[in-house]
Amino acid sequence: MRVLITGCAGFIGSHLCDKFLAEGFEVIGMDNFITGSPDNIAHLLGHPRFRFIHYNVVNYIYIEGPLNIILHFACPASPVDYLNHPIHTMKVDSLGTLNTLGLAKLKSARYVFASSSEVYGDPLVHPQREDYWGNVSPVGVRSVYSEAKRFSEALCMAYIFRASIKDGIEGEVINLGSPEEISILDLATLVVELTNSNSPIQILDGREDDPKRRCPDITKAKTLLGWEPKTSLRDGLKKTIEWLKSYLRR
Repeated sequence: MRVLITGCAGFIGSHLCDKFLAEGFEVIGMDNFITGSPDNIAHLLGHPRFRFIHYNVVNYIYIEGPLNIILHFACPASPVDYLNHPIHTMKVDSLGTLNTLGLAKLKSARYVFASSSEVYGDPLVHPQREDYWGNVSPVGVRSVYSEAKRFSEALCMAYIFRASIKDGIEGEVINLGSPEEISILDLATLVVELTNSNSPIQILDGREDDPKRRCPDITKAKTLLGWEPKTSLRDGLKKTIEWLKSYLRR
């Protein structure tokens, strides 16, 4: 089984590479390092079932041989990154999505697209189910990311619709995330506690178009996939802090 993972040098993409290799897959990773880090995949270089391609997904993509799964996870993901790279962000979730969908069609591969809760904008419905249309500004400062993700979802649905007419193929939009809601102030307080920091917490003005609340309804993930988070926020932060300490000691 062969899988292509775009954005393989990002946080989630690199962990997906580890997971698929552990499951016995041949993994082809693709990244242009605009926000991903070579350090995240350094341990995989030389692995007999891992191949890395330094490439920008906004360009035409072709992979020799069969592909069973394509996971399109390439895209700047934080407000700092996508506001620093607004045009690239829109390209990677338009042209990049189009290119990877076309490759999936050519190879008859399963396709997984990583969207974002940004498609819900500043939601008027809480928590958010997959059938909620969102409350999004198409011209706000965050629109380069939210509208690109929404366009990618529309592209995926267009491909699913065409395939379903011919082959009876179904597709699903599924929320993955933690339903454990927490305020940013409580999160900051928890970080200070776990790091034994004396740093004061400052209350700053939010960014324009920042959502006030956002929390996924993961009923569908539980029902269809049998999936729900197993790591609590506190435990996840502890692991993150330990990793950061070891990284800074390098």
